[in-house]
Amino acid sequence: MRIANWIPSPPSTIMNGPPDVHMDDVEDVNDSPRMPIQHHMLLPIPIPNTKGGSLRSAFLSDFKFVCLYLTEKLVPSLLQLIGGREEKREAVQKPARQIINFLTQFNEILVLAGADLDLLESAWSGNTLPNDQTEPEASEQFYVLMEASCYFDSSWNIVREISCIAVSKSAFRLLASYANFVARHSGIERLPMNERICPRDVLWNCIECLRSGSPWHVLLSTINSTLLSIYPLPELQRPDFTPAVEALGFGYVRSSRVRQFMERYLKLRLWNLIKRPAVTRHELRAALSQGIGRKQSIEMKTRMQKEPPQSADLSFKRSSQQLISIMNKEQHDCARCSRCVQAGESETSPAGHGFLGQRILPEMSAYGVAPSRIDEWIQWVPARD
Repeated sequence: MRIANWIPSPPSTIMNGPPDVHMDDVEDVNDSPRMPIQHHMLLPIPIPNTKGGSLRSAFLSDFKFVCLYLTEKLVPSLLQLIGGREEKREAVQKPARQIINFLTQFNEILVLAGADLDLLESAWSGNTLPNDQTEPEASEQFYVLMEASCYFDSSWNIVREISCIAVSKSAFRLLASYANFVARHSGIERLPMNERICPRDVLWNCIECLRSGSPWHVLLSTINSTLLSIYPLPELQRPDFTPAVEALGFGYVRSSRVRQFMERYLKLRLWNLIKRPAVTRHELRAALSQGIGRKQSIEMKTRMQKEPPQSADLSFKRSSQQLISIMNKEQHDCARCSRCVQAGESETSPAGHGFLGQRILPEMSAYGVAPSRIDEWIQWVPARD
């Protein structure tokens, strides 16, 4: 497909703002929540409006942090939302068992301090929590499972995301009490031997490695929908000896396990009241015996519905994001990356990605796209917007 046929003829090819609007009058990028406008504001040249939709710049990435964050204080709030109106024991027992089983199925699990989790979110998405929210859990240890991914969102914006499940040790014990396993749970008994305490400097090296990457490498990672599991190195070889964590390794996976599991809890909402609750025959017969009609019975049952808990603490949903402009000079260098050097030659970097990393790297245009590849890319990427 030729570019001349892809872009409409002038004057509709350029998205110009009103004549009286200047770049100095436009609000800062961090104050604007949506990317399509920001793409036009940040680039020094106007972006064509094409028949297939508007262009996106590979210079802009949305760094997103999503976490299911459970402390001893937050576990009751989570289970209260799951239990709903009926407050049956089985309603909270099942999710508690699911979380316990998910955490204990792995041979190794990272252990991070609460302060290091805050550092991870702050360094990745720029979000900093108030001290009164972070101080109580700063020194507490958390079981952590992490994944890193790079993908296009529904508007073809590049998203670089860290997804993690973080459960404090005290919250884990509380979940185990709610789970109330009848038989001995080998995973719970084995968990202390599977703990891998991650030092702050090792975590920081991992963050820097994941953040690095030229616009071209990031674009390739996004096209490939790269998904990485993050695990401690060196790996456990003997059950009677646990080596210190020297680096965090990356493993390519086809489908997400962490994000898929935690989204079922992050998408929880307070239940809605039933507008017209059903009245059983037994309830109606009892009401009629007292001289109460069907309509009155429904009205009474509507009033008796349990209201959703207004005091429910939703802090277990931690999500933040920040739009960041990256440059060519930020390309990943395995020889200088502390994580890659420490991990060894057997470890792959987030900028490799198999055959994609072996392509000839072209010069980037002012649009943040590769002119020599744009025809090829346009042909197989469907337009959205």
